Amino acid sequence: YGLLFNLRNLMFAMCPIFLCDAPTLLVIFMTLIVCVFMGLQCWLQPWKFQVVNRCDAIVAGLMIVVMTGAGLLMEDHQDQAVDSLTTFVSIMFYSSLTVALVLIL
Repeated sequence: YGLLFNLRNLMFAMCPIFLCDAPTLLVIFMTLIVCVFMGLQCWLQPWKFQVVNRCDAIVAGLMIVVMTGAGLLMEDHQDQAVDSLTTFVSIMFYSSLTVALVLIL
């Protein structure tokens, strides 16, 4: 799981480098990375104690909530399609967060 953890951190760190001109897409991709790896963490449950697995999933879920909330508050001068995409992705992430929390609790 260490390789996946380092891959997540690398992808998370590289997002601002590649998407510096599109802050809305930056938030979408960073949230997508956290969501995908939260799903992997819930499925693999790499930590020895169940409490640690649950805390890790809860922290990832809270990161998703903070990033999507901040992403919706950003003022971006892009077209309406990106705003619609942001709303759609936010709804998708909140629903996946709910499913993940139900599965681990």
